[in-house]
Amino acid sequence: MTKKIGISLPDETYAWVQAKIEQGSAESVSGLIAQSLDRDRKREELRELLEEWSVEVGPPTAEEQTWVNEAVAKAHTAAAKNYGDAASAA
Repeated sequence: MTKKIGISLPDETYAWVQAKIEQGSAESVSGLIAQSLDRDRKREELRELLEEWSVEVGPPTAEEQTWVNEAVAKAHTAAAKNYGDAASAA
């Protein structure tokens, strides 16, 4: 189910979204906003899960942290290819 709402965007942000649509990176303003919010929600849920795990099993070892850092770097590279430089800064 979806909920229809109205939002206001700064002119610069709206122009960026329109450019993404014209480039084929997004289907619509609503789609891009929903995608961005969903990505933020998933990041927050993952952060909370990692905090819970850290409490239960302790902090990661240096080897585990290196693996995580490499995986995150790969994910940022892939996201930057799909969403542009703004994704890699997130």
